[in-house]
Amino acid sequence: PIVSELYPSAYFNKMEAQFWLDKFYDSHLSALKFSQFFPAHEYAQYALTRVGELLDIMGADQSKSVGAYLETHFRYGDSPKTIMARLHLLSTRMNSMKSEELEQTLEKMDELALKSELKNIDQFKVAMISDGFARRKEYLRAIDILSKFYQLNPTRQDAKQVTNRISKNINDELKLLSDAGQYKELFKMYRQYSDSWLKTYSRIDTDYFLGLSYESAGDFSHALEKFKKVLADLKSIKGTIAEKEIYVNQYLPSFDSLYLKFAKNSFEDLIFQDAYQYLEKIQKPLTLTEKEQVDRVQLASQLYEKKGDTITAIRYLNDLTNLWNGDHSLLLPIQFKLAEMQIQQNDLNSAVATYEKCRQIILNQDQMPNMSDVTKLMNSYSKLLIEQGKQNEAISFLNDVLQRHGNKYKLNQERYILGNLYFEKGEIRKAELTWDGIKDDAIWEKLSKEKLKQASWDVDYKKHLKRIPAMSKLGE
Repeated sequence: PIVSELYPSAYFNKMEAQFWLDKFYDSHLSALKFSQFFPAHEYAQYALTRVGELLDIMGADQSKSVGAYLETHFRYGDSPKTIMARLHLLSTRMNSMKSEELEQTLEKMDELALKSELKNIDQFKVAMISDGFARRKEYLRAIDILSKFYQLNPTRQDAKQVTNRISKNINDELKLLSDAGQYKELFKMYRQYSDSWLKTYSRIDTDYFLGLSYESAGDFSHALEKFKKVLADLKSIKGTIAEKEIYVNQYLPSFDSLYLKFAKNSFEDLIFQDAYQYLEKIQKPLTLTEKEQVDRVQLASQLYEKKGDTITAIRYLNDLTNLWNGDHSLLLPIQFKLAEMQIQQNDLNSAVATYEKCRQIILNQDQMPNMSDVTKLMNSYSKLLIEQGKQNEAISFLNDVLQRHGNKYKLNQERYILGNLYFEKGEIRKAELTWDGIKDDAIWEKLSKEKLKQASWDVDYKKHLKRIPAMSKLGE
């Protein structure tokens, strides 16, 4: 140990060897030791830059890698050997830049690359620029920049640095389209690159995105095929050296999440026995996302309902609503279904209690609730109350929701229902005021006007009858 501290190569070469062997944590330690023991060495700037790069590779918080690059520039100034660190810094800052500042930054990165002594610095600069656009989620522009560079320089020894980034940006764009529900565009992009980059640099998550797209399109059998391929590929890498790197760099589901996908698509494809068996394979349901946990219980309930075991189906839904500690807005589909099943079982008091829970969730949300949830609650709950002869409770409920959300959504049907309740009670003026809120809906406007016209005719007719002496006495 004492002698090794006298020889910089003992740490620098070890750091680089570990880096090329993908032993990133060990390489990071060696880079730190080199920077600590030999801060004045001519390669110290490169070692400290490598510290930041290794933090990025290992998935550390970006602030830590940025700290290493800043430290490099702070310690060693505008030396040509700090240009890599400065390019890294400019790349990370591109995310928040406006158009004018972005163009100036791109020019600055070109200038820095021309000053560097390093071989292939032009390729490194292109990589940093593409990474900057990727952080801005402008993946198509990143792909274009990298593709043009590769076409001009296809024989570079380390061209894989470029081609890997192209493949990653394509899949990043697929992920972006998937998250936005733009599956038509996702298929289009996949077809564009399926015989080129996606074929040469195949990734497991590509099939996962395709599975999600088929699922969204209602093609459940093809979705199952893609998800099963993903499962086979994940099993093939389990326990290998590449496993951790693949999970870090790709958008991959857990095994339990995949089994849930199998179950959902099997159910939709009417293969109920398979759906039940796949649900049974889920080992750690609490590690699923909150949305997936809700989907799992909802699916289990539907399967039991298909079997005719309504009691067990209701129990599944009840248990989740009673034990849930997550985002309560996710429970709304579960509770709507639970209320429907309680009504089918003629357990009307329980259904009322369930709808009251839905009411509290919708009215107490920090964010604006979905319009579909609001209309579902207003129509279903008011219908139940009216059928039970609880018109006053229905009026109070509908009024409450309209006061809170009536200005945000066009709740025309719901306004008509409330106005009709007033109308049937003989409170014509309140009905008229309620129906005045119906906007841009010819059907409900027409129905309400016909009701008011009929009420006006009835009033005039009664007045006419009272003018006839015989009828007046009969009325007395």
